Amino acid sequence: MSSSIAVVIPADPRSPYLSDAISAVLQQDIGAVYVVSEQPPAAMSWEGSNSTGGWIQVAPECGFGARANAGISSALADGFQQVLLLNDDTKVLDGSLQALREALAAPGVAVAGAILEEWSEDAVQLSGIEVHRASARICVRRDDPGRDCQPRDAVSGAAMLLDGVTWEQLGGFCEDFTFYFEDIDYCLRVREAGSKVVICGGARVRHHGGGTRSHRSHDAAWHVARSQVLFARRLGGGALARSGRMLSAAALGIGWTLRKLGPSGLPAGARGAVSGLLWSPPA
Repeated sequence: MSSSIAVVIPADPRSPYLSDAISAVLQQDIGAVYVVSEQPPAAMSWEGSNSTGGWIQVAPECGFGARANAGISSALADGFQQVLLLNDDTKVLDGSLQALREALAAPGVAVAGAILEEWSEDAVQLSGIEVHRASARICVRRDDPGRDCQPRDAVSGAAMLLDGVTWEQLGGFCEDFTFYFEDIDYCLRVREAGSKVVICGGARVRHHGGGTRSHRSHDAAWHVARSQVLFARRLGGGALARSGRMLSAAALGIGWTLRKLGPSGLPAGARGAVSGLLWSPPA
């Protein structure tokens, strides 16, 4: 079983794309599919297939990181050593799992991300993420590396193959986040631990983007602003540097809200930023 990949999908059980996401990976060489959600998915697409896995129930308030951790924990407990973390609005193209497996097998690599393409065309949606530590600003790359593997600051959790040993050593995804930035935070911790994060040009995944969590909702504005500030806090540094970065992050989160929602989204974005600024670790 150690050579097989388990697929973990933190899901909205009502997602109209979930069945297609599961069907696409079942056509490739995988060992198990774990769907993590608060309610059973409408379509248990993997039942009756050769794969194992199943549905893992979590509380409705669990964010992406908590759902990912629950699924990955189950996969590792079942003996898998490599886990593909996948959004529920994706479609893995043929040959991509093998390309990711080969990328993860390279010396020192602990995370291999797939190129995200637009849902209905070949255009690159994301080919990695750059992080500007001084301001906590992130920059999404959209250049096409061809078939090569290239190092990145971070890759998207929408299609990310993880080494299970490294995941356990780092304690998994940070559950202080609710939605957004968990994947970037994890990749930075992988790199700080001395391992590599790469984007795999031979792995292509169609990604709807906002298919199950709209980027144009007040709920998204709250989560983005809050997570941006928490991410800034976790980048470390002295108290003065951290405070300045957190204020910069609050402005970035509110700016995102204005671009996506206009003035009507400002209250939600501001509340999210304040929530991040006032957050403190659980006792």
